[in-house]
Amino acid sequence: ALQKHNLMSSLPLNSSDIHLIVVDCQHDFCHPEGALYVPQGECAVENIASLLKSGKVARVTFTLDWHPLDHCSFQPQGGQWPVHCVQYSRGVALAESLMDPNLLPSLHPTFVTKGANRDQEEYGAFAQPSTEELALLQSGKVVVCGIAGDYCVLETLRNVLKVRPDAQVFMEGIASIDGGIALNEFMTKHQIERFQ
Repeated sequence: ALQKHNLMSSLPLNSSDIHLIVVDCQHDFCHPEGALYVPQGECAVENIASLLKSGKVARVTFTLDWHPLDHCSFQPQGGQWPVHCVQYSRGVALAESLMDPNLLPSLHPTFVTKGANRDQEEYGAFAQPSTEELALLQSGKVVVCGIAGDYCVLETLRNVLKVRPDAQVFMEGIASIDGGIALNEFMTKHQIERFQ
């Protein structure tokens, strides 16, 4: 689902303006006390925060895992994951270092939620993009980063590439459960460029 309060509030970006898509940099994934902490998640977040503050990024889109308490992916429901990123809990909160009231308004932030359907696993954002989401993905030079590289980042990237085959990846802004193996293999196979 697209939270579109800021979606149409800015002028279209030039093709060279960086549009950073930040995948699931939420408390439960990037904080050592999070329910599904990904090793080096906090380092990835710090690198993303540095990029956002560098002046190189013109627009940012945050994807958020947004699960009901009884989501099918949770172990109590027979799924493979511990309970995580439950709607309206601390676990869904965007990483604190990415929350900057002095900076974010100038980057026209948009928030895209996923995983709200209790009966459906949804690793990637933009699986079935709406008209507004398609317009969003056409905006600027798309660069993807976030957590976890082998699940939500990989599947979001796969979906983004259907619309933007020129999308790049900010490797320093990624943490993976498998240490990066699956994402690196996917990028090599599809000749995806690394954002420098």
